[in-house]
Amino acid sequence: MSRVFRRPMFRGGSTNMNGIMSDIEDRENYAEGTASERYAEIFKKYSQPAMDPLSKLLIQGGLRGLSETRGGGTLANMALAFEKPTEQLMSDLQQRKNAERDMALAGLGMDIEDERARAARIQKVKDIQDKQEFERKQLERKIQGKKNKETYNAQLYETQVEKMRDNLVSAAKERIISKFKGGRADDISRKTTDFIMQAPENIKYDLVEIDYIDVGKGKETNFVPDLSNVQQDQIFYDATMGQWKKRISVGNGKLDFITLDPYNNYQPIDIDQD
Repeated sequence: MSRVFRRPMFRGGSTNMNGIMSDIEDRENYAEGTASERYAEIFKKYSQPAMDPLSKLLIQGGLRGLSETRGGGTLANMALAFEKPTEQLMSDLQQRKNAERDMALAGLGMDIEDERARAARIQKVKDIQDKQEFERKQLERKIQGKKNKETYNAQLYETQVEKMRDNLVSAAKERIISKFKGGRADDISRKTTDFIMQAPENIKYDLVEIDYIDVGKGKETNFVPDLSNVQQDQIFYDATMGQWKKRISVGNGKLDFITLDPYNNYQPIDIDQD
């Protein structure tokens, strides 16, 4: 039984999946061939008899022919001389045939094991590829989800700002509230929307809207916050100062209010109130 002896095909290294597959093929085609081919080579090398069976038959039969005679004719004596060597030849040939059969079955088993091992390695590579592809898609979805959320938040923010700004401008035209708020509509609406979207939950409900009073004399205008309706612990945006305030005590003096920092979760900041 013979097989084609294969030599490896050397490939350059690679870090991608094709490189992994190439490495598997390289290992499959290493210099000594497959397991069954290596087994066949060793069998052929060590299973050959020291003497060819036919030559052995002729030598043994010839020697017996020279040393044994039983009174028969020459042909009869030669037939008798070759009887046992012929039986030995048949036995040797059958043993060799059996050995070749066993070798072929063993080689087939080795090839099957090789195929199973190769299939397992290929499956392992496929599993790695599938996992990497899954993780890549998960990352893409996560990035896209973050972008969608940012886009939604930006759109929501601008929508809320625009809605509040339009309401302030419209109300100012109808003289429901002071024209001061209408003129500061963009600033008030953006600061208020920032607070609603970013302030801690435990203070969001303390937000109140204030109005402004014109205390100017004659034709001069001087708007100041109307804080008469602001209750203790309530928070408001003072558009005249561009600051966030919180009432901490009952009264109408500066010490009744503290300034909040919008860049630090609207926590109190130290400002000279005098």
